[in-house]
Amino acid sequence: MPEPMRIKAKCLFWAFLKLTFVVSLIFTFTGFFGQFSHWLDLTSHFRVQYALILLFGLIWQFRNRTIFHKPGLLLITALALVINGWQVWQYASPQPYDQPKGPGHSLKLLQVNVFVYNKRHQAVEAVIKQAGADVVSLQEINARWYQHLKDSPVFKQYPYHLLHL
Repeated sequence: MPEPMRIKAKCLFWAFLKLTFVVSLIFTFTGFFGQFSHWLDLTSHFRVQYALILLFGLIWQFRNRTIFHKPGLLLITALALVINGWQVWQYASPQPYDQPKGPGHSLKLLQVNVFVYNKRHQAVEAVIKQAGADVVSLQEINARWYQHLKDSPVFKQYPYHLLHL
């Protein structure tokens, strides 16, 4: 590879690393504002990757001694690393599990994908009746499906309904 191409490739590589670092910093903080926009919520899904990128960025700052020239960047990087590390630790660490006390403490769940264009309402009702579940979750429901099932005698045994169309 000719020398000018090698220099250009090296510059592009470092520019990409810096961009990745800055994006990780920004997304660390925007991930907490998902309640305002689903686009911001998407930035909360990659905490492990952000933590790794920021860890390498922190090591790079120490190695190149930028800590003396840009202490604010070091502080923001460390804060973002702690935030991401805490978020990851909460989900990755083993959680205590309380065993139910005594026999007969169980919860039976039923999840059915009814397929919105399916017209076999009675078959779905039969599955719900046969399962005898405590909680029923139906996926791909539209208004027509909901109206039919709401009036169904099988569905009357479930007093609480939540519908998202």
